[in-house]
Amino acid sequence: MALVEMKWFRGLKWFRLWGFGLWGHKKWITGISWEPVHLQSPCRHFVTSSKDGDARIWDATMRKTVIVLSGHTLAVTCVKWGGDGFIYTGSQDCTIKVWETTQGKLIRELKAALERYNKMKGNAPERLVSGSDDFTMFLWEPSLVNHVYFSLDGQWIASASFDKSVKLWNGITGKFVCAFRGHVGPVYQIRFPSFGEEYLTILFQSIREEC
Repeated sequence: MALVEMKWFRGLKWFRLWGFGLWGHKKWITGISWEPVHLQSPCRHFVTSSKDGDARIWDATMRKTVIVLSGHTLAVTCVKWGGDGFIYTGSQDCTIKVWETTQGKLIRELKAALERYNKMKGNAPERLVSGSDDFTMFLWEPSLVNHVYFSLDGQWIASASFDKSVKLWNGITGKFVCAFRGHVGPVYQIRFPSFGEEYLTILFQSIREEC
């Protein structure tokens, strides 16, 4: 099976397949999904989604785009090649589109019922209430969280958010530790390094000092 270097997706318009660069998207790549092996073995096709609003089906053997899936009006943030043979794309335009894969035709569109929700909500911020068997209730005004990631040892949880921050939590107790700010835009993805225990210890000491 072909290998794709996923670590280069965020922020770049191309990626590597077996050491070869593949170009096509106009903005950075947000996701990838291989055609399931039970549909075709060995599998040679995969699909990518991008900030440019398109998804592309690639032929790994020919190393080129074979079909462009266009129709979203905003960035495509996730993509999945389903076991039923259809491709599903989710976008910031608040729609999920379902595509057939032989000609790239759109066969269904799922729209979120946002208009009625926004009308009821008005200009008030979103709020979340939580209740517990410890006889307490908490009222929250949450911001959208894009990505959550555990450290390798399970001691830490980091979250990335549209509020331009990265927050650190205790992975055992769930308690909030601190927030890292400095980005001028939303933070979409985070990852703890996997270079070994010694490097992680140094990283966590640095985090504690900054907190």
